[in-house]
Amino acid sequence: MGKIVLTDHFEARTLTGIITVRPWFNSLFLSLFFPESRRNTLLTDTAAVELEMYGKELAPFVTDYEGGTLVENTKREVQAIKPTRMRPKKQFRAADLLKAPQLGRDPYNPGAPRDRILEAVTRELDDLKDRITKSLEWMAAQAMQDLKKKKSVSILGHPVRRQVRLVTLTGTDRWTESASDPSGDFEEWNALVQESGFPANVCIMGDKAWTAFRKNPAIKEELDNKRIELGQLGPNVQRMYKGRVNGIDIYHCGTTYTDGAGVSQKLLAPNKVLFTSTELPTSLDFGLPADLECSGPVDIFSKSKMEDDPSGLFLLAESRPMPWPKIPNGIVIATVVDA
Repeated sequence: MGKIVLTDHFEARTLTGIITVRPWFNSLFLSLFFPESRRNTLLTDTAAVELEMYGKELAPFVTDYEGGTLVENTKREVQAIKPTRMRPKKQFRAADLLKAPQLGRDPYNPGAPRDRILEAVTRELDDLKDRITKSLEWMAAQAMQDLKKKKSVSILGHPVRRQVRLVTLTGTDRWTESASDPSGDFEEWNALVQESGFPANVCIMGDKAWTAFRKNPAIKEELDNKRIELGQLGPNVQRMYKGRVNGIDIYHCGTTYTDGAGVSQKLLAPNKVLFTSTELPTSLDFGLPADLECSGPVDIFSKSKMEDDPSGLFLLAESRPMPWPKIPNGIVIATVVDA
C-alpha cells in the first residue's frame, strides 16, 4: 500500500488560500464599523494611522475682483504603527487525524484516510480563523471606545491623540431615573457627532444601559422594533438589534471575553453606550505576516509543518490587524447609569 500523499495540500500557499476564503466569524463591531470594503492588506508590517479633524466653517464668499481667501487646513495626525501580531498554532498526532471521521459518514465506512485528514485540517483552520476573529472583534471594540484619557488614546498599545466625546449623566438625567430623557440625550449627542460631518445612526448599549433604556416609559412608546433591512449583517449581529428610536438603530452588546488573567470581561462596559455613525470613515489594515513562506499581502496566512517521528503535523495561522477610526470626534461614549 502506498503512503498517504498530502504534501501539496499542506503547502503554505494552499493553506493560505483555504483559510482566506473561509468565512470570517460574524461580530458586531467588525460588521458595523469595519466591513469588508474598509479592509486593506499592506506590503509591509507597518500601518500609517491618519486621524483627521474637520472644521465647521463655511467657504467664504468673494467678489469678482478679489483673490482667494485663505482657510484653515484640515487637521491631520499621521503615525506609523506596527500592527499587533497573532500567530496561534496547533499540534496533531497522526493517530488523532486518522481517527477523525468525516461528518455525515457512516462510522463503519469513515472514508479514505487522506480525505479524513483533509477534512479534519479544514475544520481546524476554521477554528484558528475564528480565534483570530474573536481577538479582532475585541481590537475593533477597543479602537472605537478605548478612552483612558480625554485628549489621547492608546490604540492597541500605541498612544494617539484623539478627541472622542465623553459624556457622563448624573442626577435625574441617569436613565434609571423616571425624569430621564434618553430621546433628548440622543438629540444632544447627535449634534456632537454631526460636527464630524456624519450624522449619527447607531447606538450600541451595554447590559445595564439597555435594561434602563427599554424600561423608560417614553422609550416604550418610541421604540420601533420592526425588523429593518439587515440582510447585509450576519445572524449573530441581527440578534443584537433591538429597534430604532428617532432614526438611531439600537444594538445591545452583552458579549464577553476572557482576558489574559482568565477573568471574564465585557466588550462594552454595562453602564455605557457608544453613539456614532456607521458612515464614519474607518480602516482595518493588515500588516504583512512575518514569515518567509508568505508570498505577499494577505489578511490571514497559514502554513504547516510535518513531523516524521512520531508522525504528526503542526498547523498555524498568522494575522496582523490594525482597526482604527479616521475621524475620532464623531464618537460619543456616554456613561448613562451607575456602574
